[in-house]
Amino acid sequence: MDAVSGPAELKDEAIRVIKKSGKWTPAVQNGRQVKSYKKQPIVFKPRNELIIVFDL
Repeated sequence: MDAVSGPAELKDEAIRVIKKSGKWTPAVQNGRQVKSYKKQPIVFKPRNELIIVFDL
């Protein structure tokens, strides 16, 4: 897993949030599990109202 965008200061936190989200359902094609990837946007909204978006 890797954070591909966003400020370096928040990449570790974005990865921690995704890991804590629980088990994900594997991709299935023709009844078999296959390798896949997913970009998951994460929005941090700090108290100063600046919005930061990550793609993982």
